[in-house]
Amino acid sequence: MNILGIGDADIDIFIEVDKVPSHDEKVFSKSTSQCVGGMVLNFLICLKNLGNSCEFVGVIGEDKFGDKILSFLKEFSIVIDNIVIDKEGETYYCYVILDDLGEKSLIIVPTNCLFISEKKIKEKFFLRKTHVHTTSGDIDTAFKVINLAKKNKVSVSIDVENVDDFGLFSKLISNVDLLFINFNTFKKIGFEDLSKGLE
Repeated sequence: MNILGIGDADIDIFIEVDKVPSHDEKVFSKSTSQCVGGMVLNFLICLKNLGNSCEFVGVIGEDKFGDKILSFLKEFSIVIDNIVIDKEGETYYCYVILDDLGEKSLIIVPTNCLFISEKKIKEKFFLRKTHVHTTSGDIDTAFKVINLAKKNKVSVSIDVENVDDFGLFSKLISNVDLLFINFNTFKKIGFEDLSKGLE
Protein backbone atom coordinates (compact mmCIF):
# COMPACT_ATOMS: atom_id res chain seq x y z
CA MET A 1 0.00 0.00 0.00
CA ASN A 2 0.98 3.62 -0.52
CA ILE A 3 0.10 5.41 2.72
CA LEU A 4 -0.28 9.16 3.28
CA GLY A 5 -0.29 10.60 6.80
CA ILE A 6 -1.52 14.16 7.32
CA GLY A 7 -1.34 15.61 10.80
CA ASP A 8 0.95 16.24 13.73
CA ALA A 9 4.58 15.53 14.56
CA ASP A 10 6.16 16.35 17.90
CA ILE A 11 8.85 15.47 20.38
CA ASP A 12 7.68 13.48 23.39
CA ILE A 13 9.71 14.05 26.55
CA PHE A 14 9.22 10.92 28.66
CA ILE A 15 9.56 11.08 32.44
CA GLU A 16 9.44 7.69 34.14
CA VAL A 17 8.34 7.62 37.80
CA ASP A 18 7.29 5.01 40.35
CA LYS A 19 4.01 6.86 40.78
CA VAL A 20 2.46 10.06 39.46
CA PRO A 21 2.69 12.79 42.15
CA SER A 22 -0.49 13.93 43.85
CA HIS A 23 -1.27 17.57 44.71
CA ASP A 24 1.71 19.37 46.29
CA GLU A 25 3.79 16.18 46.21
CA LYS A 26 7.28 15.78 44.79
CA VAL A 27 8.67 12.59 43.31
CA PHE A 28 11.99 11.67 41.72
CA SER A 29 12.12 10.51 38.13
CA LYS A 30 13.70 7.15 37.33
CA SER A 31 14.70 8.19 33.81
CA THR A 32 13.99 10.72 31.07
CA SER A 33 14.18 10.44 27.31
CA GLN A 34 13.11 12.20 24.12
CA CYS A 35 11.32 10.44 21.26
CA VAL A 36 9.66 11.53 18.05
CA GLY A 37 5.88 11.23 18.36
CA GLY A 38 2.49 12.35 17.15
CA MET A 39 -0.55 10.20 16.35
CA VAL A 40 -0.02 10.31 12.61
CA LEU A 41 3.69 9.57 12.80
CA ASN A 42 3.10 6.63 15.13
CA PHE A 43 0.58 5.26 12.63
CA LEU A 44 3.00 5.67 9.72
CA ILE A 45 5.87 3.94 11.52
CA CYS A 46 3.69 0.90 12.20
CA LEU A 47 2.61 0.72 8.56
CA LYS A 48 6.16 1.33 7.31
CA ASN A 49 7.43 -1.56 9.43
CA LEU A 50 4.86 -3.77 7.70
CA GLY A 51 6.44 -2.99 4.34
CA ASN A 52 4.27 -0.14 3.08
CA SER A 53 5.41 3.04 1.34
CA CYS A 54 4.62 6.05 3.56
CA GLU A 55 4.59 9.84 3.25
CA PHE A 56 4.14 12.40 6.03
CA VAL A 57 2.57 15.83 5.53
CA GLY A 58 2.55 18.18 8.51
CA VAL A 59 4.13 21.32 9.91
CA ILE A 60 7.25 21.61 12.05
CA GLY A 61 9.48 24.48 13.10
CA GLU A 62 12.97 25.20 11.85
CA ASP A 63 14.48 24.27 15.21
CA LYS A 64 16.27 21.42 16.97
CA PHE A 65 13.05 19.47 17.55
CA GLY A 66 12.11 19.90 13.89
CA ASP A 67 15.57 18.68 12.86
CA LYS A 68 15.14 15.64 15.10
CA ILE A 69 11.82 14.82 13.42
CA LEU A 70 13.31 15.20 9.92
CA SER A 71 16.22 12.91 10.80
CA PHE A 72 13.80 10.35 12.18
CA LEU A 73 11.64 10.40 9.05
CA LYS A 74 14.68 10.05 6.80
CA GLU A 75 15.97 7.15 8.92
CA PHE A 76 12.71 5.27 8.36
CA SER A 77 12.57 6.24 4.65
CA ILE A 78 9.29 8.11 5.06
CA VAL A 79 8.71 10.57 2.21
CA ILE A 80 8.89 14.23 3.34
CA ASP A 81 8.58 16.03 0.00
CA ASN A 82 5.50 17.98 1.13
CA ILE A 83 6.30 18.61 4.78
CA VAL A 84 5.96 22.28 5.82
CA ILE A 85 8.92 23.79 7.68
CA ASP A 86 7.94 27.07 9.32
CA LYS A 87 11.04 29.26 9.60
CA GLU A 88 9.36 31.37 12.29
CA GLY A 89 7.64 28.43 13.97
CA GLU A 90 8.34 26.25 16.97
CA THR A 91 7.85 22.49 16.84
CA TYR A 92 5.40 21.43 19.51
CA TYR A 93 6.28 18.95 22.23
CA CYS A 94 4.72 16.93 25.04
CA TYR A 95 5.65 15.83 28.53
CA VAL A 96 4.69 12.20 29.04
CA ILE A 97 4.71 10.88 32.61
CA LEU A 98 4.91 7.08 32.82
CA ASP A 99 4.23 5.25 36.07
CA ASP A 100 5.48 1.80 37.07
CA LEU A 101 2.44 0.16 35.43
CA GLY A 102 3.13 1.87 32.11
CA GLU A 103 0.11 4.15 32.42
CA LYS A 104 0.72 7.61 31.01
CA SER A 105 -0.28 11.18 31.75
CA LEU A 106 0.35 13.56 28.87
CA ILE A 107 0.82 17.33 28.83
CA ILE A 108 0.82 18.99 25.41
CA VAL A 109 2.84 22.18 25.00
CA PRO A 110 1.07 23.82 22.04
CA THR A 111 2.92 26.04 19.59
CA ASN A 112 2.21 27.60 16.21
CA CYS A 113 3.28 24.30 14.61
CA LEU A 114 0.67 22.08 16.22
CA PHE A 115 -1.61 21.20 13.27
CA ILE A 116 -1.21 21.87 9.58
CA SER A 117 -3.66 24.38 8.09
CA GLU A 118 -6.25 23.15 5.60
CA LYS A 119 -4.91 25.80 3.20
CA LYS A 120 -1.69 23.79 2.93
CA ILE A 121 -3.46 20.59 1.87
CA LYS A 122 -3.23 20.00 -1.89
CA GLU A 123 -5.03 17.47 -4.07
CA LYS A 124 -1.72 16.36 -5.59
CA PHE A 125 -0.79 14.78 -2.22
CA PHE A 126 -3.41 12.08 -2.86
CA LEU A 127 -2.18 10.99 -6.29
CA ARG A 128 -1.09 7.33 -6.38
CA LYS A 129 -2.05 6.89 -2.72
CA THR A 130 -4.18 3.99 -1.50
CA HIS A 131 -4.88 5.15 2.05
CA VAL A 132 -4.67 8.34 4.14
CA HIS A 133 -4.59 8.66 7.92
CA THR A 134 -5.33 11.94 9.70
CA THR A 135 -6.60 13.39 12.98
CA SER A 136 -9.37 15.67 14.20
CA GLY A 137 -6.77 18.08 15.62
CA ASP A 138 -7.83 20.77 13.15
CA ILE A 139 -11.42 20.16 12.05
CA ASP A 140 -11.15 22.16 8.81
CA THR A 141 -8.05 20.21 7.84
CA ALA A 142 -9.73 16.91 8.70
CA PHE A 143 -12.76 17.65 6.52
CA LYS A 144 -10.56 18.72 3.60
CA VAL A 145 -8.42 15.59 3.88
CA ILE A 146 -11.50 13.34 3.96
CA ASN A 147 -13.15 15.11 1.02
CA LEU A 148 -10.03 15.01 -1.15
CA ALA A 149 -9.46 11.37 -0.26
CA LYS A 150 -12.95 10.39 -1.32
CA LYS A 151 -12.66 12.45 -4.51
CA ASN A 152 -9.51 10.52 -5.39
CA LYS A 153 -10.85 7.11 -4.26
CA VAL A 154 -8.41 6.87 -1.35
CA SER A 155 -9.55 5.09 1.82
CA VAL A 156 -9.47 7.09 5.07
CA SER A 157 -8.75 6.46 8.74
CA ILE A 158 -8.89 9.11 11.46
CA ASP A 159 -7.95 9.58 15.11
CA VAL A 160 -10.72 11.53 16.86
CA GLU A 161 -10.03 12.92 20.32
CA ASN A 162 -11.14 16.56 20.62
CA VAL A 163 -14.75 16.44 19.41
CA ASP A 164 -17.55 16.71 21.98
CA ASP A 165 -20.54 17.39 19.70
CA PHE A 166 -22.34 14.33 18.36
CA GLY A 167 -23.60 16.12 15.25
CA LEU A 168 -20.10 17.24 14.30
CA PHE A 169 -18.73 13.80 15.12
CA SER A 170 -21.32 12.09 12.90
CA LYS A 171 -20.60 14.44 10.00
CA LEU A 172 -16.85 14.01 10.42
CA ILE A 173 -16.87 10.22 10.26
CA SER A 174 -19.59 9.83 7.62
CA ASN A 175 -16.99 9.25 4.89
CA VAL A 176 -14.36 7.55 7.04
CA ASP A 177 -13.45 3.89 6.56
CA LEU A 178 -11.68 3.29 9.87
CA LEU A 179 -12.16 5.19 13.15
CA PHE A 180 -9.79 5.42 16.11
CA ILE A 181 -11.36 6.98 19.22
CA ASN A 182 -10.45 6.95 22.91
CA PHE A 183 -13.00 6.25 25.63
CA ASN A 184 -12.88 9.80 27.03
CA THR A 185 -13.96 11.27 23.68
CA PHE A 186 -16.53 8.50 23.32
CA LYS A 187 -18.13 9.68 26.57
CA LYS A 188 -17.94 13.36 25.57
CA ILE A 189 -20.14 12.79 22.54
CA GLY A 190 -22.81 11.22 24.72
CA PHE A 191 -21.98 7.55 25.21
CA GLU A 192 -21.31 6.26 28.71
CA ASP A 193 -21.85 2.65 27.64
CA LEU A 194 -19.39 1.38 25.04
CA SER A 195 -21.71 -1.33 23.69
CA LYS A 196 -24.59 1.13 23.16
CA GLY A 197 -22.33 3.57 21.37
CA LEU A 198 -21.12 0.89 18.99
CA GLU A 199 -24.72 0.16 18.00
